[in-house]
This record gives sequence, C-alpha cells and structure tokens, in this order.
Amino acid sequence: MRILFLILTTLFFQSATSLAQNSLSKEERQRLMSLDFEAFDQDMQGGWRTFANEEQFELAADLIVEYLGLHQDLDDGQLSVMNFHVGQMYALAGVNAKAVPYMKASKKTNDVMAWNAYVDATIAFLEKNKEMMEIKRKELEVGSMMPAANNKNLILIKKLEANFEKSYYDAIRNQ
Repeated sequence: MRILFLILTTLFFQSATSLAQNSLSKEERQRLMSLDFEAFDQDMQGGWRTFANEEQFELAADLIVEYLGLHQDLDDGQLSVMNFHVGQMYALAGVNAKAVPYMKASKKTNDVMAWNAYVDATIAFLEKNKEMMEIKRKELEVGSMMPAANNKNLILIKKLEANFEKSYYDAIRNQ
C-alpha cells in the first residue's frame, strides 16, 4: 500500500510539472517565439522573464531553448547571453546537470571583460568545486576592467562563495 501511495504521489507531481510546462496556449507560445531578441530576452517584464519573475524557472529555460532553436539568426553575443540565461534558469530550478552545458555554451571567444571566468566560477559553484570557484573568482577580479565595487558579476560570485553550501536559488537570494 505504501509503495502504491509513493507511485501515485510521484505520478501526480510529474503530471503537475508537465501540466505547468504545457500550460501555455499554442497562440501564446507562438507569440513568444515571434518576438525579436530585445523583446524576448531584454525586456525585464516580458518574454521569458515573465515566467522567471513568477519563479517558473524551468518553463522559462525551456522557452529560451525553444527560441534558440527557432532563431538561427542570432549573433554570437546574443547566443552567449541567452545560453547563460538558460543555464541560470535551470540552476534556479535546481536542475544543475541541465544548467552546466548551457553555461559552458555561453563562453566567449573574444573575452575582454573576464566573462569566461565568471561563467567558470558559476559552474564551479553548481558543481560544488570550492577550489575552482576561488581560482575563477580571482581571475575575474584581475581580468575585468570594471572596478570591483561596480562589477555585478564579481559581486554575484562573492555572494555565491559566501553561501557556497546552499542551492543557487538560495545563495543568490541569500536565504
């Protein structure tokens, strides 16, 4: 009886998750996919961010992945940003195994602002590699042209370091 309860509970939660991810109408999904890059990615209240703001992180990530598949015309900078956002959304959802490949895909070949060190430090946090995180944080400190006090990426990495044992979600919210 207990096993049956566990199976039914698991099926219920899997169905609820699937239902939430498929809760967008075909029309809404098409509307989102037809947005230009600025409206889909950079509007803090629109595009995929609508769902991130509602803490539907996995749905937000899945929408970005779908958008990436449909928009082959994005430039390298746009691809980098969006891949990082996919990774970030999966990390916020607690799906670190899905997050890491997208974060790796966000690395830049022409990295003048130590973006790759920031990405590697974030990955080290997700993989719970404290030693690597410290190395990459130091690279970010040295390699970035931005003053440390104004460097949002460095500030976030320091926050992750200070909350290393927590999930990405809890660490960036410092809960």
